[in-house]
Amino acid sequence: MSTLKSRATSGSNYHTDDIHGPQPINPRHYGDRTWLTEKQRKFAMVSPAQAAAIVADLEYKATQDEFQRPMIEQVIKQALQNY
Repeated sequence: MSTLKSRATSGSNYHTDDIHGPQPINPRHYGDRTWLTEKQRKFAMVSPAQAAAIVADLEYKATQDEFQRPMIEQVIKQALQNY
C-alpha cells in the first residue's frame, strides 16, 4: 500500500505516461494490446463535449497554480495527442 501511495503522490501520471504506451500489456493474455491502445479504448466513450469540459477544467486549474502550470499544460497536450 505504501508503494502505491508514494507513486500516487509522486506526481506520476500513469494515464499519460508515454514511456509505457507502446509496450504490450501482457502478450499471453491480451495479445497485441499495448498500454496506449488500452487507454484509448478506455476513453473512447468520452464525447468531444466531455473532453472539452475536462480540458477547460484543467486549463482553469493551471491558471490557479503557477507552480504546477507547466506540468498541467504538458498533461493536457499529451492527453489530447493520445485521445
